[in-house]
Amino acid sequence: MKPKKIVAKDIKECHPFEKGYPSDTYYTRLANRLQDCFYDTPITVKVHVAEVFREAAIRLAKYMEDIVADSGPWRMFSTLCQQMFGHPVPMYHQQEEFYPDEPSLNAVRYLIWCTVTEITDEIAFADSEAIEWMAQAAYQVLDECFDEAPVCEQLAEDISELVEIATEGFDGLRAALSWLYTNCYVTVGDNNFDLMQEHLDSALEMLEKDIPMTPGKAVYYATTQCLFAYRIGPLALYPKDYLAALMRIKGMDAEAKDVEQVDRINTGTYRYEFVSPSRLLLTRTNGRQIEIEADELNLDEKRLHEYNTCMPSSFVWYQGEWHLNGILFPYTTDMEKWDKMCADDPDNLKPGTKTMTAEMLLERTGGRQMLYFADNEEMKDFLRETLKFPRHLLTFVDEQPGELPAIFIDTEEPKNCMHTFIAHSAYIADPSNPYYNAEKAKDSAINILWNGENMSTHAVNYLLNRGYLPDIFADPALSKHSTDQQKRQDIDFLMRFWRRENY
Repeated sequence: MKPKKIVAKDIKECHPFEKGYPSDTYYTRLANRLQDCFYDTPITVKVHVAEVFREAAIRLAKYMEDIVADSGPWRMFSTLCQQMFGHPVPMYHQQEEFYPDEPSLNAVRYLIWCTVTEITDEIAFADSEAIEWMAQAAYQVLDECFDEAPVCEQLAEDISELVEIATEGFDGLRAALSWLYTNCYVTVGDNNFDLMQEHLDSALEMLEKDIPMTPGKAVYYATTQCLFAYRIGPLALYPKDYLAALMRIKGMDAEAKDVEQVDRINTGTYRYEFVSPSRLLLTRTNGRQIEIEADELNLDEKRLHEYNTCMPSSFVWYQGEWHLNGILFPYTTDMEKWDKMCADDPDNLKPGTKTMTAEMLLERTGGRQMLYFADNEEMKDFLRETLKFPRHLLTFVDEQPGELPAIFIDTEEPKNCMHTFIAHSAYIADPSNPYYNAEKAKDSAINILWNGENMSTHAVNYLLNRGYLPDIFADPALSKHSTDQQKRQDIDFLMRFWRRENY
């Protein structure tokens, strides 16, 4: 099998503004050397192997370029891991002296594991022989060339400049977040681009329906929405959280605090009125009010006075002000129409109704947070007779057919606190669960961590904290070299890695 040659473009794509540097030639050669060394290992797997070898080599070359210059991304990532999990590298904790600006065998193991997992879309075993062979070969190459590798000062300077730009205003913040979302080698991933494509498709559908939206505006809309709405990267953090961590390792604590306080209000409808010649008071249909500079709505003075209502993509709080993030559709409403829009807002309860809270549900279940059922009919009977659900609201049960349905009452959620899930009861060693199957749990309990849409993270943590998922700790997805405490932290990491925006 002939390796596909790695070129300079593959290295520079992670640089700010995708700039090329004189050192790109060296790191391109290093990437090709790493790829060649992988082909010298005794790995016989055929499926995805060429893609894994190539992408792992590129990722490790980027890692080497980063740590030699101590430009920030790896130090940011390992610092976050230390803070979140108590160790600087996920999944691998074999004894070694760890320095974030020197090659680490555990870091190499993790970066290869990450590549294998992403490309194969399978649960890669932490102690896989193939991963270990690749890691040992790659680490030897990186260790040998560490002293001779050129320090790319321009990379470090450009990343520092990008971080500085983020402090200069909202547009600068978005520029820095955009790099973390689409280019930084430790935070980028296919999930990021899939989410952006979903928003782009949605915007292009508006264009097809004659809603004012140019293709360029559609791209702008998709990009700006993703920068604030989703958890990304292997740690399932918001881009702002990565940026704040990057600022802190560069000694910018005050600036990092500003970024940590970034908040977002998603799309909605607002009426606005002037509170001064340059400021507007916006009132949302759910009653929330914010003040904003009139210029933020990007409307000239005539149009600003012509309309009284707007629907923005979102608003973002940064440096003490709200900013329009994305696009805005302005129009006019009279009070009758506005009152109807407010009445129809799902955040506003209808007269005589109230929100079903976790406390109310737990009172009806006798304090039980997790409930298990043989089939959908049994669960529907329970919902109707014990939780007092009206019959017409039970159609959702039949819309998600599956084996062994269960209910979780989430005390951490003020709304939507009742969750249903299917097919996982066999893995839950809860004394009150009659459907636990030790044999099935041994083989498949790890699957609970994978899908955040089926079982919520709060539900999984509820079970883990009570010791109801013991079989996960023995799964080969986790390293046999790790203690139970380290495995518990790695389980949280795996949920973050697999669930991403659904964590």
